[in-house]
Amino acid sequence: MGENILYIDAVPTAEVTNPPYTAMPFNEGEDGVEAFNVRFDSGFEGDLSVKICSLMAEDFYVYIDGEEYSYAVRGAKQTDPGYAMIAGPFDENTVITCKWGRVSAGVYMQEDMENVAREKEDKDITPKTAQLPFYIRGASKVLVSRAFGIVLVEPGEEGTALLEPCPETGLRVDGEDVETAYELQPFPEDIYKSIEINAGDDAYHLVIKNPQKTNDNEQGPDAFMNVTGSFAGELCYRTGDAEDDTKGTYHTTCDRKFGADPVTGYIWGRVDEEGKCLAFQVEEGLYGINIVPAEGAATYTVLSGGKEKKYGLPDESQNDDGTTVLNIRIRLGNGIVYIKCFDKDGCGCAVGKLEIRTLSTTAHASDYVPAAMPDENTQTEEPLMAPAEK
Repeated sequence: MGENILYIDAVPTAEVTNPPYTAMPFNEGEDGVEAFNVRFDSGFEGDLSVKICSLMAEDFYVYIDGEEYSYAVRGAKQTDPGYAMIAGPFDENTVITCKWGRVSAGVYMQEDMENVAREKEDKDITPKTAQLPFYIRGASKVLVSRAFGIVLVEPGEEGTALLEPCPETGLRVDGEDVETAYELQPFPEDIYKSIEINAGDDAYHLVIKNPQKTNDNEQGPDAFMNVTGSFAGELCYRTGDAEDDTKGTYHTTCDRKFGADPVTGYIWGRVDEEGKCLAFQVEEGLYGINIVPAEGAATYTVLSGGKEKKYGLPDESQNDDGTTVLNIRIRLGNGIVYIKCFDKDGCGCAVGKLEIRTLSTTAHASDYVPAAMPDENTQTEEPLMAPAEK
């Protein structure tokens, strides 16, 4: 293999005379697996396209700071696997690792692939259930998404289900302790309703689906479809009033308390009453967040996947009407992104109006699996029910 086996093309495609990264030579590891690392010496606002060095794309893996990255492929032909597209921007010291070789080596050497295929198949097996630290009784379906931390509950024939604490962890619903049981009941006119759950150190977004209601727009977004996501340029969220009353495709109201949209099921809204923190459910991908700050705003913080980034307002007005707009280009992971606003003294203040657009097409295959409850303890009495949420 030659030293130019890995090609990195910055976007835009003009030649980069002073690349912001250091490329470290590939090395051969165990079992014929090879790896190549790129470390960014400074922040970079572009994207990367990395030549797929494997004989087959499914044998080429990309990691960003140690976490596996699901990439799109471009330029693939019958005899060329093409390029892996990696969405930026990239912070200073970000490390991108590419690994390949195990399956390709077997194909190249015409070895018996039975054992290799079985090994890959075992690796890709998703656990069939997800353990929950609380009980849900009377539901016809309980599914859990690890990627989003969401529990989807569909009540049974009675129209309700019961949420009960596990003695070892306790249970809090929307900040209130639950001693015995909590009734899960959908709103009559809505498809989805949600509550926030804490059990020990674990937190979940629990969404209740109304079995009697369906989405009249079957082509519209739904957070619980087999594949969710958005096309490049799609407006996912818009808060505040718009002159043309335009909303994002992921929601049906322009303002709400944090929770599941009653039609689409996407979780979003004000985390506090004053709107100092807004939160939105998104799929992994590259996004543009455009904010028209409220009066007194000075800095913004975006929190996604445990990583926090801070942004200051531009010095000059950017709109024709003289208003200031903060434009953020950021890669987000599967889950809830939190956007907070602070004044010049560091105190929280209203976020203002914002919109979130997808800059690169995103797609997330559903990872919902059936829930497994804690080991049952003998229970002979009917549990008492705490008041249901009104």
